[in-house]
Amino acid sequence: MERMKRFSLLGPAGWKVVTRYIEPGEWITMGEKVAELGRYDVLLVPFALTSAEYRALKDLGDTVDLKLTDLNKIIKAKVVRVSPGFDPQTRKINVDLEIAEGDFEFRGGIRTELIIGLPDPGGAVIVPKSALVKAYEEYFLMSKDGKRVRVVLLGSADDGMRRVTSPDVRPGDSFLLNP
Repeated sequence: MERMKRFSLLGPAGWKVVTRYIEPGEWITMGEKVAELGRYDVLLVPFALTSAEYRALKDLGDTVDLKLTDLNKIIKAKVVRVSPGFDPQTRKINVDLEIAEGDFEFRGGIRTELIIGLPDPGGAVIVPKSALVKAYEEYFLMSKDGKRVRVVLLGSADDGMRRVTSPDVRPGDSFLLNP
């Protein structure tokens, strides 16, 4: 038992062997890599965030919602690590979120989305399709006092919404829903 204890390599409880570099009975030298272990009772999800995205993440608190894209599920994750520096090439802050519970198989390669509500940096807003008026290949929104406000249609969003921009339209402005 003493000899077995001396020659057995043990990893932390709950961790799994990802790669084994030696075979049983093989002699090894000091400093030689023998195995790689992985912790699969929790998942770490790395993100690279801009300063504005990081501030918005901090405002959400320690626990945030993550969407598992391929599984179509929303789960809770918590912020476990924030890099004190930033990546000099992308100028982003590295943040790790931890998923500790979920009714899915914990493994690598699961696509996730972190949904943070931030204003569009270009000033675009999302409006219902029914609020747009098309005339002579141009698009307009109608204000409550009946004035037409010209907008540029940038594209379609989900659920019948349209993304538009205009110097005269700001988030929070009110327009007629069905002009």
